[in-house]
Amino acid sequence: MPSARRLVRTMQAGGAHTALVSGGFDIFAAIVANACGFDEYHANHLVIADGKLAGLVAEPILDREGKAKVLRRLAADLRRHRIQLPWISGPAPVASLLSRSREGPLNPKHVML
Repeated sequence: MPSARRLVRTMQAGGAHTALVSGGFDIFAAIVANACGFDEYHANHLVIADGKLAGLVAEPILDREGKAKVLRRLAADLRRHRIQLPWISGPAPVASLLSRSREGPLNPKHVML
């Protein structure tokens, strides 16, 4: 994770707000987000009842559309502060959902990992 940590720190040094948006589970995303120094993270939350996993995922579920919704909200928030929107992603094709958002095209600076 040293490269991810370096990337996050470099972006933050340039004034970027960093967010990890994952379709995985928040218990793991929290570890990665904290280790890398992300400003915030969003991931799926497993429901625990009576101290045991209930076999359910709490809403909202961050599938492809759920992640795009979070990214659109973050983009809208950042636009209000006139911040450029660089974004980095894994193989999930979120760009097509973002480009069709009601807020208009994002024209992000994209790096594919």
